[in-house]
Amino acid sequence: MQKVFALSPRHSLVFILVSLCACGNPEKSAKPSRQFLQTRSEMLQKYGTSVRTSFTGSFAPCERLSFRSDTLSIDADFSGEQCHYIRYTLPNWWTDEQIVAALASNGSHWQLVGATGMGFFSLMLRMSEYVSQDGHHAKYSAPAKWLEIWSSALVARSQQIEAERQRKADAIPKF
Repeated sequence: MQKVFALSPRHSLVFILVSLCACGNPEKSAKPSRQFLQTRSEMLQKYGTSVRTSFTGSFAPCERLSFRSDTLSIDADFSGEQCHYIRYTLPNWWTDEQIVAALASNGSHWQLVGATGMGFFSLMLRMSEYVSQDGHHAKYSAPAKWLEIWSSALVARSQQIEAERQRKADAIPKF
């Protein structure tokens, strides 16, 4: 089932929600494997012209494009045509269907690997982490009302930087 919601005619920003129900065929909704998330062309086609461009972000050198509507904010970091980081922000807490839809546009076969915030306050305090078959990582934060997604290339780079930091820390003599 596919639902399309136009969020702001002013910015011609469209957020595509693709519901992946258990009864559906996962092969039809699976995106091809790649180390990055959406391409610059895909983002511009879906969300229109960016409202801001900056040259700072998660994958240096990188260009951050920001897309806005009345109800949705998107910040995406690009290295050339490849997107390595996306943060979607909504004004309200996300539904499970919205999370699934955003994840589906950025990889395939996402698995929930960790969640907190159960009980009465789960809607407000929920934190969920996901991993895709492509090696992408995602985190939903209910308090911040955003979903962040990191490409597998960015995850690998972060792991290399941490391993190097740890190697340098281990090389310092202990007294």
